[in-house]
Amino acid sequence: MHPSVIGNLLMVSDSVRNKYDPAYRRGSSQEKGQDKTQYVRLSREDAESYLKACESNPDLSINEFAKGLMQSKGIEAVVGAKVVADFSVHIDETQDNPLYDGVVTDLFGLDFSKRDLRGACFVGANLQDCKFNNAKLDQATLEGADASRADFTGVSAKDTNLQATKIQSAVIENADFSRAY
Repeated sequence: MHPSVIGNLLMVSDSVRNKYDPAYRRGSSQEKGQDKTQYVRLSREDAESYLKACESNPDLSINEFAKGLMQSKGIEAVVGAKVVADFSVHIDETQDNPLYDGVVTDLFGLDFSKRDLRGACFVGANLQDCKFNNAKLDQATLEGADASRADFTGVSAKDTNLQATKIQSAVIENADFSRAY
């Protein structure tokens, strides 16, 4: 289960708790749904470091970068798990009401052009004015993200989760959003 919804479990019945995963891929097999996934929480500073690292290694994926950060963040790898870069809204348990005081990852204005962001999780993130020109966003999760005024020119975003994503005034030209939902 994705960490950003753990605090919301009080609102979900027991029969749904074990089944709900916001990163579920429509049409995936039951076996695929059983695959282990390890989310690595990343910040704006991590995103900026990723973009800097791409200057010398343009083929570096965001998930490979996240996997490389695990040791420095004190995260133990789960054997056999797929690592997913996680920029999602997270629960701040130091707040009085952590259920409703989510912390948004602010990636405002970053340039992800030509970057490999496949499978990354941007649930609820601030992607306003970001550039994704010719980026690979296939199977990424942008559910509930604010991508207002973002530039998706030439992006590949096949099977991307865009539920409730704000895309007002976004530029979407020569882009492939096949099977996006």
